[in-house]
Amino acid sequence: MATLWLVDPAALLKPSGTTRKIGRKPLINLVGLQAAIDAGTMGDDDVVLATRDCASDLRKFPWTIRDLLDCLRCVRPFQTKGYHDFKGSEWCKNSAGQSFPCDVYATRYDEGQRCWSHLGLEIYLKFSITEDGELELIMISVHV
Repeated sequence: MATLWLVDPAALLKPSGTTRKIGRKPLINLVGLQAAIDAGTMGDDDVVLATRDCASDLRKFPWTIRDLLDCLRCVRPFQTKGYHDFKGSEWCKNSAGQSFPCDVYATRYDEGQRCWSHLGLEIYLKFSITEDGELELIMISVHV
């Protein structure tokens, strides 16, 4: 399978001090990730909740991993012109303190209709994938 990385994660400058920002363009091919979810190639077993806060927030919604993947399917990908949900890329740590290069999105999601909606609840998502680009989603954060 082709990698889902849009940039080589090994070439990214590691975080130093309090600097977390990486850039203003996505690191991960969201459209490819959404296609894998749609095709069933990425499923519940391919998602790692990498922080205690992420796991706790999912329980608060309450959402299953499938609900999380349904929300991710509805995120609007980055475009240079027009509307999108991308907010930036930054270094984020898992609960063990390991840093991951993540894409950050804020989307408006209608749980009942399972789609993007301007009236939907604003959901923040921070995620990465394994460095080899294979289908393992590393969820750092999902919250209102």
